[in-house]
Amino acid sequence: MDPTRLNLLSALDAARAIRDGAISSEELVEACLARVSEVEDAVQAWAFLDPEHARAQARMLDLARKEGRPQGPLHGVPFTVKENIDLAGTPTTQGVRALAARAGEHFDLPWEFIDLPSGL
Repeated sequence: MDPTRLNLLSALDAARAIRDGAISSEELVEACLARVSEVEDAVQAWAFLDPEHARAQARMLDLARKEGRPQGPLHGVPFTVKENIDLAGTPTTQGVRALAARAGEHFDLPWEFIDLPSGL
């Protein structure tokens, strides 16, 4: 599998490749982050991006797979949360400049999804 094209995989194909051990979640995250880096200046799609957190989560999920812990159907596939969702510790701007400094306080959904053996 061409590591420079992993960001082009569908979520299902990426999950299958991770489950089968053909790629790691960390490799997929790196490919996605590389693509974001290539196009973000022109696209400006990200209100907030934490590459180190994404990498740490990918490593954690890869370890879980290697240890044989339960995996959901999209285990290891990176995803984003729109900034209008109140996600703890991240900006919740709702596209409004006046809210640029507002950080989410309540919702911790990604951790719940990651920890669910049955997945999404």
